[in-house]
Amino acid sequence: GESGAGKTVNTKRIIEYLGVVSEYRGEFGISDGIDKRLSAAGIVIEAFANASTIHNSNSSRLGKFIRIDYGDDMIMKGAQIQTYLLEKSRVVKQNNDDRNFHIFYQLLSDGFDKDLRYSFGLGQKASAYKFLNQGGKIMDPEIDDAQGHAMDIVKFTKHEVEEIFEIIAACILLGEIKFTERTGFDITYVDGAKGQLLLYM
Repeated sequence: GESGAGKTVNTKRIIEYLGVVSEYRGEFGISDGIDKRLSAAGIVIEAFANASTIHNSNSSRLGKFIRIDYGDDMIMKGAQIQTYLLEKSRVVKQNNDDRNFHIFYQLLSDGFDKDLRYSFGLGQKASAYKFLNQGGKIMDPEIDDAQGHAMDIVKFTKHEVEEIFEIIAACILLGEIKFTERTGFDITYVDGAKGQLLLYM
């Protein structure tokens, strides 16, 4: 289907339905929460691989194959998500009226830990950063950047989450690096403090 046709939304609804059926079949309606973790994993993937485009506020920029395993009792026992064909170029370049991946704007939103963000060297709004402002679209009324990423639900530790966001911050800062030619020399050098900050990270 074309962008915005409802593939991602309908996949969510199917997973929700299968989860309800699995819980109903379980003893006293209790399951081990695989369906909820699968849904949370979908939220994490959307944060890292979905973006606002001119046609769709939550456009998937990759392909997904979702496998759900059941036991003989027809209760959900496990699940696996395989991803492929991620649009990596979006990290450094966006078309007009497009945004970068949601996770970058979540890091810079009011809902994110301000002290942690400052420790990464990010003290400005998203509109100030080259890798986030090229499409001219910073805010999308259909997307809540302060919503959160759901990594805790799928058992990421606090330390792992901080390391992941440090890498995301480094990607943003790479866009601020400027190379300057030195007169009389056949060399270029990094101008400004952003390079030093990246080395520290």
